[in-house]
Amino acid sequence: MKTITLDGDSYVLVPKTVWTTLSKAFRTGPTERRRPRKFHASGWTTEQLDYLRDNFRHTSNKKLAKELNRTPASVSTKMFHLGLKRR
Repeated sequence: MKTITLDGDSYVLVPKTVWTTLSKAFRTGPTERRRPRKFHASGWTTEQLDYLRDNFRHTSNKKLAKELNRTPASVSTKMFHLGLKRR
């Protein structure tokens, strides 16, 4: 690391990767999570999977997500992994 002096004050030049890590730590706090989870952190239950399989053809992802208390993106991802297609 290199030290420079401007107007009588000394500054240490830090590599970009170190600076990025430090700035993230100062913004979010070292032990604090960035965003709290709004929905399930656990896996899908068999009841949720059965509901998804029974209703995916005639119900939008948004409505399915609301019923299952999940995000539309997680519903879409689960449908993809299960091979469920609306076509």
